Amino acid sequence: EIVQSHLNRENNVVLVVGDENGFSKSDEEFLRKSGIIVSLGPVPVLASQAVTLAHNVFDCALFNKMKEQ
Repeated sequence: EIVQSHLNRENNVVLVVGDENGFSKSDEEFLRKSGIIVSLGPVPVLASQAVTLAHNVFDCALFNKMKEQ
């Protein structure tokens, strides 16, 4: 829901995927100031799975946006 409302306002999306160590404090601070941070949940997933899940959200948001026009 958060991602879809953000996508309705912006056309530019950057997906940043972290590893099991997360981001450094300075990187996380920069990311928080630069956009929204979304978690895929408490269960760890591979980076390739994270990209697939994100693409699904983006595709659904784009489809809904096109459907509204």
